Amino acid sequence: MRFDFKYYSDWLGTPILEGSQSNVSQSPTGEWRSSYTLQSGDLYGTWGVRVYEAGTSNLRASCSFTIKPIAPEFPYGAIVALASGFSIYLAMRKKGKRREDFKNY
Repeated sequence: MRFDFKYYSDWLGTPILEGSQSNVSQSPTGEWRSSYTLQSGDLYGTWGVRVYEAGTSNLRASCSFTIKPIAPEFPYGAIVALASGFSIYLAMRKKGKRREDFKNY
């Protein structure tokens, strides 16, 4: 058996059809597999997918899922600056301890 998948944004409001995948075959174990690649302008929030029998309006299943923004990666330059700054701090601290040690003699 074959199926059509339709992906919607604004699932809880007025669903907007964003993409689809048609005529997808069922696996031998009965699984349905489909995907939709998010575009740069796609909205965050609750989305949904509806699965129809291929070429018909017979709804077989539907579900919702949430699209969230990814956390920005820590920039490489900031890591280098932090590591360098910490190294300098440790070196200065060590150098300061040596001076104090010589003062005691």
